[in-house]
Order: sequence, then C-alpha cells, then structure tokens
Amino acid sequence: MKNIVLIFIAVACFGSNGARAEKTSWKIPAAAEKFQLDGKLTEDFYQKNAPRELVGASGGGALKQKTQVWVAMDRENLHFAFKCFEGQMDKLVQKIKRKDAQVYLDDCVEVFIDPDLSRKKYYHFILNTLETRYDSYCDGDNGDNTWDGEWRSAVFCGADHWAAEISIPSTQFLFKSVFGLNLCRERHAKPAENGSLADLEGGFHSPDKFPRFSGLPLANGEYVKAVNLRLFADSKSCFRAEIANAGKKAEEFKVSFAPAHAKACQKTESLRPGENKKIVLDYPTLDGSCDSYELSICVGEKLLYGKKEALPHLLAINLPGDSFFSGEKFSCHVKDDLLAGKGGFSLEIAVEGNGKNWLKTKARLEPRMDLILPALPKGDYSLEMTLLDEKGNFCDKLKKAVRIICLD
Repeated sequence: MKNIVLIFIAVACFGSNGARAEKTSWKIPAAAEKFQLDGKLTEDFYQKNAPRELVGASGGGALKQKTQVWVAMDRENLHFAFKCFEGQMDKLVQKIKRKDAQVYLDDCVEVFIDPDLSRKKYYHFILNTLETRYDSYCDGDNGDNTWDGEWRSAVFCGADHWAAEISIPSTQFLFKSVFGLNLCRERHAKPAENGSLADLEGGFHSPDKFPRFSGLPLANGEYVKAVNLRLFADSKSCFRAEIANAGKKAEEFKVSFAPAHAKACQKTESLRPGENKKIVLDYPTLDGSCDSYELSICVGEKLLYGKKEALPHLLAINLPGDSFFSGEKFSCHVKDDLLAGKGGFSLEIAVEGNGKNWLKTKARLEPRMDLILPALPKGDYSLEMTLLDEKGNFCDKLKKAVRIICLD
C-alpha cells in the first residue's frame, strides 16, 4: 500500500482517569511520520508516542480489556489507530460481511465526526474485525446509511489483541476551526463493554459530549459555508456553493461539478478578503448511465472541498429491514416537490433474481405508494424502480438488494 505522510496529535487534554473530555479542546500540533495502512502498528511512532486509553462509555471507568488509540492528521487525511486488547480472541463476534449492515453487532471500532461542532449533525464510521464497513450521516435521531464516505481501512488480528487503522480524507467535510470527534469500541465477549474517548453517560450517539478538537492545518468550513446538489424531475441538476474568503488577500475560487461519463461544468470567481458569494452551476439533462458525480472547490491550487459520491435520488424505497418475508409490504415515496403542478409520471417496477425476471410492471406514480412484493422463493433479489415523465423519458432509477426469508 502507499505510504501516508501524517501529522500526529499529541493527546494532552485527555487524562487516563477519564476526565470529561467535552469540557476541553484537543489542540493538534504538527509532526510528520510515514505510515503504511496495514493494521500492524509497527511504525516507530507507535513505540515512541504514548497512546491514550478508552474509558467506559457510561461512567468513565477503566475497561477490563483496554483499548489504546492514536489520532493523526495531514493536510488531506484524518488517521485513526486502535489497538484492542482481548483475552478471549476465540470469542470475538465476527459475523457481518455486508457493507452498511448491522456491523455494530460484531466486535468493532467506531469513529464519530462532527465537523462544525453542531452537536447534532455528524458522520459515523464502523469497522469490524472482518474489515466490514459501515458509514452513515446522522442528524439528531435520524441516521442515513445510504451516505457513503471516502475512506480506507486495515485490520490485523494478533494473539492477544486486534488492531484497526482508518484513514479519512478531511476535504469531504466542512471543518470549522473547532470540531467534535469521538473514538469508540464495542466488545461483545463476556463481560461485554463499550469504550469511548469520553464518558458519554450512555450511548455512543451523544454528539453533545464528543471531545472538541482544534488546530487543523486548514479549517475549510471557514471558506466553504454550504454546498447543495439538487436533482429535478427533468433530470437536470443544480449545484450551489456558498463560499467566503476567510484569508487576508484576494483569492480565486474554482468550483467544478462533473457527473460520471459527462463533461464537467466549472465556474471561477475572485473574492476580496471577507467577501461572500453564492456560486450556482446548472447542468443539462442527465441520462440513466450517470450514477455518480465528483465535485471540488479550490482556492488557487489548494483543494478546499471535494468528494465523489452517488447522485441523489428523486425516489426513496422504504424496506422493512435487511430481509423480509415474501409478500410483505414496503413503500416508495417521492422526495421534494416533484409532483407539484405535474402529472402523468409513472413508475416501472422490476424484480430479478436467480437468473430470472420475477416481476415487471408499470404504475401511475403517487407521492407515496404502498407496494407488495410478489410471492418469491427464499434467496437474494434485485428490486429496481425507474421513474418516467409523461412522455416516457427517463428521470431517475433506484436499485435495492432484497433478501427473502421463508416463513416457518
């Protein structure tokens, strides 16, 4: 694997006695070291720099099986390392192999990032011992695991511990100068226990108690105030970015939106110090071959914000869980104001599996539709919905994996 140049954080504000970390700020000093992402933690840094230990997530006490953590940062990546000691390696719970499934039911480590210290909105990453990943975006009590972040990981299992490394490009978030971050571990061998950087007084999803961090090389959230991408019923897209020059001299900002398999759309603006501006990019009709996009915001040659992800959908399918019974109900609804003043839209529904087409039908689209899956044998299937306008032109396509279990 490629080497990564990282700036490591000397964790000075968290005492091993489990003091309430949310009342302090973790200042990030500059230090460099080359690392390979392999989970083995054999680099000199891990021997020369003392780790910090997680405490009990509820109460802040010492854990029976300790977990050592390191945090690092360069101009591009947040890097996390966990060394999870385990006296019962043969009792590790490691069952989940599918991305974004219930990975937290296994022995795992978790990272929580609140980029602008909102104390409400944050990103959640989980990695189990099989290196199965889970990521989601959370807004209060609502979590969305359809969000896919860009990150790399590695896991190593030894005789008396297992270790994990996670590296996350920081430019996919809008960081303020002070932000929230927490590291956690779930251990399921008896006695089961949960560890955290801070005493959360309960569950991991407590953003109001995440430790505070500061000192990033570039707090890009001070420059990029907001980004928004919207897809319309005519398959056009509109990308909006609100930017500000937080520097002390005039700067040139370049915004680029590039759908997959299509030409990029760009706009460049010059901003005086302290000036704010909204940049709008309208993109022409997208077809069914475009399922993702890349966007970037640069000041000069420096990347402030960039990511690659799936295009947002006009449709949403609400399934009852990871698996359900043949003939069970599910629902589909339309996002935003697609049907306002419009009519004649239709939905094509298809189910495929085991080399066979089990269903292909067409129905008039309603804002919310309750549907029933046809009687199907036990197995894995693909549920595909295609949105068409009144002329039969493509608007959107959504595909979901479906697992059918039999009634006993």
